[in-house]
Amino acid sequence: MERCEGCERWFIVYNPCGNRHCPKCGALAKAQWLADRRVELLPIQYFHVVFTLDHALNPLIAAHRVVLYNLLFETATHSLKVFGSKYLGGEIGITAILHTWGQDLRPHVHLHCIVTGGALSRDQKVWVNSRRGFLFPIEKLSAYFRERFCAGLRHLHRRGALKLEGAAAELDVEALVDEIQAKDWQVYAKEPFGGPEQVYDYPSASSGQALGRYVNRIALSNHRIVHLGGGQVSFTYRDNKDG
Repeated sequence: MERCEGCERWFIVYNPCGNRHCPKCGALAKAQWLADRRVELLPIQYFHVVFTLDHALNPLIAAHRVVLYNLLFETATHSLKVFGSKYLGGEIGITAILHTWGQDLRPHVHLHCIVTGGALSRDQKVWVNSRRGFLFPIEKLSAYFRERFCAGLRHLHRRGALKLEGAAAELDVEALVDEIQAKDWQVYAKEPFGGPEQVYDYPSASSGQALGRYVNRIALSNHRIVHLGGGQVSFTYRDNKDG
C-alpha cells in the first residue's frame, strides 16, 4: 500500500499474487525487465522487425505450441543473422519477444524482434553501421523466412515430431505447407521513433501498444473490460484495419 504525503489518501498497489494472467500484477517484473534491456542499448539506430505466421497454421500451432514456437524463434533469428552477415558483414544483436494474440485475443502468432542497425565485424574489432533508415531488403528477408520456416515444418512432420490429434487430427500437413508457401509473406520492419531510449516503448506493429508493455503482463488490462457476468467477459479492442 502507498500513502500520498499531500492528501494522506491510501492506495493499493497490486503486485503479490504471481499469476501471470492477473491484469493487476506483473508491473514490477515488467519494469525490471525494461530497465535491464535499456542498460544493454547502444547509441545506434535500432529496427523493429515482426515475423507473423499464417493463420492457417493456428490449429497445428494449438496442438504443438512448444515445437512451433521454437521453430518460429529459430527461423526468424537465423534469417536475421544470415542477412546481417550478408549485408553488414558481421554479427547483429537481436531481442525477440513472442506474442500469440491480437487485440481481439484471437490467435495471432508473431515474433517482435528489436534488431541493431549494424553489426560487429567478423574479427570482432569494428562496428559496422547500417544505412540510415534501412536494415535489409524486406522482400528478400520475407521470402527467405517463408522458405526456411516451411522447410523446417516439413522436416518436423516427416520425422514424426507432429502428432496430429484433437483439432489438428484431420490436417494434411504437406498440403498445408504447400498452401502457405504459395503465398507472399510480409515481414514488417521499421525504425523505432525517438532513438534507442524509446526502443521498447515504441508501439508495436500488431497492437499499437508499447512493445515492453506485455512482457510479464497479460494481454487484457482492466480498463478494456466492459462487463463481467454469466460466465462471459465483454471488452473493447482496436481494429487496426479500420482504426
